[in-house]
Amino acid sequence: MRKMESYHRTVRITSGPEDVFYALTREIEKWWGSVDQPVTQAGDIFRITFGEAFWTFRIIELRRFDRVSWECIESHQLIRGLAGVEQEWLGTTLHWSFHQKGEYVVEVDFVHQGLIPDFICYEVCSSAWDFFITDSLKRYLETGKGMPEIIR
Repeated sequence: MRKMESYHRTVRITSGPEDVFYALTREIEKWWGSVDQPVTQAGDIFRITFGEAFWTFRIIELRRFDRVSWECIESHQLIRGLAGVEQEWLGTTLHWSFHQKGEYVVEVDFVHQGLIPDFICYEVCSSAWDFFITDSLKRYLETGKGMPEIIR
């Protein structure tokens, strides 16, 4: 049996761990998508939307200035031209860990556990994550201006 690797991306950002933490909890709409409420503690449930598509997450781990993990508990993903993707994220977990790597540099390590190459949406979703992690989140933290809801 072939081992299926979940999506993973690491990016170095000129920022501090406090700013990364807030971007992943209280400022998600500044770099990814519309959020119905900020995250303040483990157990919080929030929804991210892109037009008619949405994902609902529960915070399963929240370690200030170190790590944040979200579990997808509801999924209504819509990708033009791809049937069968609506609930692919259901039950997957998003893990963000971030650590100071220099005086002004933080390394952000992101794993979307369960987003594997066998998923119908893998190519589109991994490309979108590449953009949101290495471009929008990074740009937001370094310049104050992210690019939410822009999918390439």
